Formats: sequence, structure tokens, C-alpha cells
Amino acid sequence: MSLTPRKPIAGSFLGLAALVSVGVAAPAAFAEPAPGQPAIGMPAPVDQWSTRLDEVSPPGVDARRLFADLGNDQGKVTIAKAEILAGRLPILSVKIPNNDWAGAAAGKYDALYIDLANRLQALPGKTVLVVHHEPIGDGSPADFVAMQVHLMPLARPLSNVIVGVILNGFMWSARAQGYSDAEIEAWAPLRLRQAVEVLAADTYHGGTMEDPGEDAGVKIARMSAWADRKGYVKPLGIGEFNGLTAAAITNACNAMFADPRFMFGNVFNSNENNREGIEWVLTGARLTAFKSCVTASRQ
Repeated sequence: MSLTPRKPIAGSFLGLAALVSVGVAAPAAFAEPAPGQPAIGMPAPVDQWSTRLDEVSPPGVDARRLFADLGNDQGKVTIAKAEILAGRLPILSVKIPNNDWAGAAAGKYDALYIDLANRLQALPGKTVLVVHHEPIGDGSPADFVAMQVHLMPLARPLSNVIVGVILNGFMWSARAQGYSDAEIEAWAPLRLRQAVEVLAADTYHGGTMEDPGEDAGVKIARMSAWADRKGYVKPLGIGEFNGLTAAAITNACNAMFADPRFMFGNVFNSNENNREGIEWVLTGARLTAFKSCVTASRQ
């Protein structure tokens, strides 16, 4: 299956060119996508990043997912600055101490959150800031939503900080684990959709290498359809995705390319947190498919 590049959308808010103003010339290997194209990137542990980046270069990537704990995040802010200067969009996911969502909603962590937002604002370009990605199983949807709608307005006045959420992608599965619109509404109600600047999800290929299940492209397409039903017109994103086959990676990329709302999509290219029967590190045909995805995103 071939990749389908999406043509630029004139005046779009979504493209990395419209999102990242770094003040220096980006390296040629990391040319910014045209407006209206998603920034295709990846997360990888700090000690693996150079290796993973070398493996996908050329063409390289246009975004990098980062993880930190709120209040213990200075190192990742430093990395975010380096990524901006390299022409990539940092997407920083932070966790609240002890998953204290109720405390966050009550203002307990405002000082830490505002301090982080101000440090990101001082960087030479945009950073996406997310609090507690993939929340299902870590607390109640009511506390999650209350935390988000309290915290995000504190950072929204800052021009270099794009606030959003990254939900569990399995909610949009076409299989038994998929959620109904009413169930999704508990985690992404109107007041949260109004507060975010980008609404994203982590979507993966189910099954194992020997017996693949539903691929991420199905979930991404169903997420787009859900956004249509809800009248959601702001940016979408894919915090993480991966496929167990080259075709599955292509399907995921084409699902993003089919919807001009997608701001970014990051392949999980790491040997950490791999479940049994899975190897998420890209090699062979899967690596080639991902490289083609990056190239297509820039056309």
C-alpha cells in the first residue's frame, strides 16, 4: 500500500512551519513540513535517541515526544530547546506528583505548572504541553477533566506553549475495547474540547508480531470521524503510534494525512515498554515505511 501525501492547506494553523519559529536555520535533513502537514516524529529514551535518529536519517524526523514529572522537568526543557533549534517540534508530557488530579484541579500544583509554562515560553519556538497522557486506569474521568480545564487556561496566554491532552487511543477501536461516544464523552466532554489547543491520542497496532490485530490506522480514522460528529475543528494529534507490519505503519500515516486537523504523529521507536511478542524498534520494511511517512508528510 502506498502513502498518500496531503497537499498543503493555505493559511492553515496546523503545519509545523506555522507552529515553530526557531530563529535559526534548521538542518537540511529536518526541513519543516509545508503548512497543513503533520509533523512526523518519534519518542525514544534519551540514551537511545541518537541511535534511533541516525537510523531514520535521512529523512530524519520533525517532532520529538518527551516525558517528565512536573517539578522534575528541567532536563527535558533543555532537550526541548535543542529540538527546537534542530527544527523539530517538542511534545512534552508531564505527570502530576502521585497522580493527584484532584489536587491539581484545586490549584495545588499551579506554581509548578506556571513555572514550567514560563520556562517553555522562554524557548525559541513552540512546545506542546500535555498533563498526564493516556489517563484511563489512573483516576476518574471527572478528576481528569477538572484538572485539565483548571490548568490549561494558566498556560494558554503564552504564545510558545500549545496546551492539549493525549488520550488512550483504544477508545476509538472498532473492536470490543472501543468506547461508545457517551463513554468517550466522559474523558473528552465539551468543556475539555473547548479548553484544549490540540486533542491527541496514543494509538497502537494490537496483537503480536506473529498474529497482528487491529492496526492504528483504524483507530486514527475513527478518531477523525468522532471529531466530525462532535463538530471539533481544532488540531488533532497522535502522541504515539506504531505498526507490527510496514503496511500498518503506512495505514496509520495515511489516516493522519486524510485529515487536515492532524498536527503531529510520533512513532514509538524504542525497546522499552515492549509487551510480550512485540518489538517496537523499527527495522527493515517497517523502518522504510516510516521513512516514507516522513517524506510524504513534507510533500
